[in-house]
Amino acid sequence: MEEDVKIMIEQFVDYLLPELTPHETSLYLYLLRNSLVRNGSVEVRVGKRTIAAGYGKGSRGEKTNYAHASKILKGLEQKGCIKVGGRS
Repeated sequence: MEEDVKIMIEQFVDYLLPELTPHETSLYLYLLRNSLVRNGSVEVRVGKRTIAAGYGKGSRGEKTNYAHASKILKGLEQKGCIKVGGRS
């Protein structure tokens, strides 16, 4: 797994990072931490409100809100970085 993580980080920095905005990068890393890094899974099931509450503060020191988290998730999905599932 260590070698896989090394390759994943190298590919993230070389290929994906240049295509993402700072907010998208931050949220992508939040999702990565709460999926692959935490339990080895490539999937994470988390609500947008939970993301908004837990993924960090903006440049003005304020937590992000639901609408902003939704916008960032949509951007990541449009770039093919993640797949957002529906409710079940």
